[in-house]
Amino acid sequence: MSDNTFALEIVTPTGGVVYERRASHLSVPGEDGSFGILAHHADLMAALGIGRVHVDEEGGQATELALAQGFIQVEEGRVRILAEAAELVDRIDVERARDAEKRARERLEKHESDTDMARAELALKRAINRIALAKV
Repeated sequence: MSDNTFALEIVTPTGGVVYERRASHLSVPGEDGSFGILAHHADLMAALGIGRVHVDEEGGQATELALAQGFIQVEEGRVRILAEAAELVDRIDVERARDAEKRARERLEKHESDTDMARAELALKRAINRIALAKV
């Protein structure tokens, strides 16, 4: 275990632990813009938005995940992300994401009174993020 790495865990309500490795660098989508985490980062808790998570793992491999909102906690050299949803980029089902995008656009275009517009907008942003990252 290197002194320049930290334990990283990404957890979702439905998938449990979706990612767990040692990392040397982490880039996350904060609500006000992306930010990075290195080993020995000060303790922190922050809200995360929809976007790309980039992990430089111990040993040099890079991994990317699509993230759909959540929180990050940095405490005592460990980093935990609690996310509404997180998906490894190489496991994104692009057709499913396109279907989700289409459904969200249809809901937004109809403007029906029983449609939760904020929820539809978030669904659209999540789908667009997943599609964009899958093409990386």
